[in-house]
Amino acid sequence: MNFLKPLLATILFSTPLIAEKHTSTAVIQIHKTPSYELEPLKESPNFIANEVASLSFGRVINEAAHELKIEAKVIREALGVRHNQGTDFARIWASHDDPETARAIADQIVKSYLTLRNSEERDRAEMQLVALDNELTLQGDLVQEHRKELTVLIHQYGIPYFEGDDSFQIGKSENQLYRQEQQRLQRLETEKQKHQ
Repeated sequence: MNFLKPLLATILFSTPLIAEKHTSTAVIQIHKTPSYELEPLKESPNFIANEVASLSFGRVINEAAHELKIEAKVIREALGVRHNQGTDFARIWASHDDPETARAIADQIVKSYLTLRNSEERDRAEMQLVALDNELTLQGDLVQEHRKELTVLIHQYGIPYFEGDDSFQIGKSENQLYRQEQQRLQRLETEKQKHQ
């Protein structure tokens, strides 16, 4: 234990010499993307953790650096991100000598994340709309094809009529049905004449 005392004394002594850092914190909630497809997208079980990790590197930092007009390296050095385990919340903090810069970095990381995430969601929605439009066109073409086939069949075999009477067989042509109705009409007229 004696070897720790000089180290602690050095740290305590050195603390006042370190410039004071100002920290700005933001907490965000990360929602999964709702899926309106018949077969929903399978999201990674680590979706929230991956989104939290994306806050501290790559496109989000580059977007924030571009908006703040500072180097991405400054943001990386100032930025801290932590996922609150078991929740969909993330804590973002930025430490910097200048309190306004710390606040601006934390705010801009959130704004950049929202901008990029909204852009991704919009692109995904547009892709789904295009896919739905293509499916609608395909189904419309299929309906037209079946209509043409049905028209050919009607010209070849006639229109089948159904009256809820089981005596009519499916598939009889229009001419056969017409002859049967003519015969039935003649029988009815004959019976009518008998009763008069």
